[in-house]
Amino acid sequence: MRAAAARLRMPGWWVLVPALGVVLGLLPRIPIATLHEDEGVVTMWGLDILAGRVPYRDFDVYVAPPLAYLYGAAFGLFGSAFLVDRLLLLLPMLFGTGLLAVISRQLLPASWAALVALLWGVWLPAFIGYGAFDLW
Repeated sequence: MRAAAARLRMPGWWVLVPALGVVLGLLPRIPIATLHEDEGVVTMWGLDILAGRVPYRDFDVYVAPPLAYLYGAAFGLFGSAFLVDRLLLLLPMLFGTGLLAVISRQLLPASWAALVALLWGVWLPAFIGYGAFDLW
């Protein structure tokens, strides 16, 4: 039991600092309503799911259907606000940055692992608007 609890301990600072960098990098971009074509298409897929349509039968998708169902479920739970769309993009950014920090920590000291993950993570919000499938 203690071994399982030890594995579930809080992540180190070298994971939390890059994650905070991603959040801070994304915050100024959340209200910018420049729906690029890709982001609008992915949002529409979620709304199509919400309306009861089925991918490949009722509308075309060019990625795996789970992304459309993920957006449909999120819009169903939280509403189809622009903020929900943007916050869904935060999840893979945080996951990827944390994973990079953990992998880097296996090879580098904690400060270097945090720096590698931070530099990569703060770059990710620059891709907001180009489509969720690029991140998921």
